Amino acid sequence: MDGKGLDGRLNRVQLWVDDVKGDGGAVGWINHGRLVGMDRHWKGRESGLVEDKAVQDISADSRNLSKESPSQQLTAACHCRNIMLLISRPGDEALTSDNGKFEAGLDACTSCRTVSGFEVTSWLTVPRHLIRSETTDLDNLLEKSSKLGHYKTSANVSRYFCAACGATIFYYKHGLDTIDIGTGLLNPPNERTVRVENWLAWEKYPKGVAYQEDAVDKAFITKLAEGMQPNGPSSVE
Repeated sequence: MDGKGLDGRLNRVQLWVDDVKGDGGAVGWINHGRLVGMDRHWKGRESGLVEDKAVQDISADSRNLSKESPSQQLTAACHCRNIMLLISRPGDEALTSDNGKFEAGLDACTSCRTVSGFEVTSWLTVPRHLIRSETTDLDNLLEKSSKLGHYKTSANVSRYFCAACGATIFYYKHGLDTIDIGTGLLNPPNERTVRVENWLAWEKYPKGVAYQEDAVDKAFITKLAEGMQPNGPSSVE
């Protein structure tokens, strides 16, 4: 990258929108869902630009998908598939949202940023007893498995990652009956619907992005949060 025309700054660009074209992922939230000021490509940098109208169409189609009858089990896996999780549908869980879905949101806190290497981390919160691996329950996976690496970012917070590919797996605040899972691990029932809205209830604006005060690029994070407003192209309703 030659940096021409960037006024001494690295440019931001959204790549591989094609991978999330089932519902757009965060594409409609980032930069208010607009192409102006930030390039956005279907695949790599040499592929065609994703125009604003395409983002709006994807978002409109996704609202119909979110109303489909959901399955009773959701799977999650890291890139190398060393960690594979089975998540059961919540019943009358006091620890889930009012509509029987798992709560999900974006996080810009310093700890998440410096552990993951990315400015925004996406989590869903799940009651611990609804999670297991293909071979054991969650407690055994956390305590005894050599498949997971473990790092404490504070005295009462543990983070777990795949020991093989390094994927962010869990965030756990000690003593809680819930644990957070990186949403990027989810295998959506409908192809490329990465927001998995028939399972997840995304936090609404202005709470959609937590710890905005920790952001390094505050303009980027502010626009991301504002893009989740009800009048945005991919609004959280």
